[in-house]
Formats: sequence, structure tokens, C-alpha cells
Amino acid sequence: MPPHAPKPGAGDTGPRGVRIADGEYGSPITSQCMPVDKIRVGKRHRKDMGNLDALAASMDALGLLHPVVVAPDGLLLSGERRVAAAKLLGWKTIPVTIRSRL
Repeated sequence: MPPHAPKPGAGDTGPRGVRIADGEYGSPITSQCMPVDKIRVGKRHRKDMGNLDALAASMDALGLLHPVVVAPDGLLLSGERRVAAAKLLGWKTIPVTIRSRL
């Protein structure tokens, strides 16, 4: 058994199943690309965005390793720095995970 595979009996859902918090199979989450200008940023806890130039350089070199998370209406749930760095890079679209059930 590969090291990343769950051990039998340890929540194994089979090769295609995805177990989510409410115990259902399937997923309330989808991934796609979204226009950067369609992402709405609401009130945020973080006031200091940190070194966006370094993040933008990393994203330019490696791509976006972890998509931002948005609600179906485009409200940003996580990833404000990644969105800001994408804007610095002039990206028109960004990979997003759309979380439909909160």
C-alpha cells in the first residue's frame, strides 16, 4: 500500500470517495479558474499584507500552489495575499476553490 493511502478501517472511502465533515460522499467543493476582478474581498482580519513582491515572485516562478477559496458569489474566503499578488503579476484569472456549503 502506498504511504499516502489510508490504512484499512481508518476512514477509507475507496478510490473515488471523498469524506466530508457531514459524513456524505461527494463534495460541496469545486475547482476552476475565475477572473481576478470578479473576486470580492470583504472585511478582513489581516491589515498588513506583508511582502507581496516576494509572494508574487514565488507565484511567477512556481505558479499558484494553493488556490484561493471563494463562495459561489465570488466572496473571498481565504487567500487575499494570493489575489493581491496575482493582480501585481497582471493575471487575468486565478485558480479558485469554490466552497458552496459553509
